[in-house]
Amino acid sequence: MTNLSSRAYMQRSRNGFLISLWVAKHCPEAFSSLEETTRTILLTMLASQANQKLGRKPKFEGIISGKEASLLWRIQSSNSREQETLLRHTLEFGLNLVRNGFITITPDEKLEKWNLILSPEGNMLAERLNAQNPKIQVNY
Repeated sequence: MTNLSSRAYMQRSRNGFLISLWVAKHCPEAFSSLEETTRTILLTMLASQANQKLGRKPKFEGIISGKEASLLWRIQSSNSREQETLLRHTLEFGLNLVRNGFITITPDEKLEKWNLILSPEGNMLAERLNAQNPKIQVNY
């Protein structure tokens, strides 16, 4: 990839990101065709990113529950078959992790389904938590 095409790709990515933020802020009903769990997680993530873009970063309290830690580890090692369960658990007790930028939701390669992934900060937090207490087990 040449330097110019690389810059053009970055600009297209940034434009798409900004458009997504605008749509989430001004037309959240555009996501109404999504299943409720996916829509809630996606709009939470986009609202948080829009606030960050506007200079309002969420204040992370630094406290992670056992369920949240387990969710981070499960997303970190997940496969596509587990996504429905992970989406449901993220909605139940992981929205704070989405709001604080540790968990991200993205479409799959075919743009058909949604997958949860950890951001670089989420991976770092999961690894740090695992190093501090690798024996946390949480039953759902």
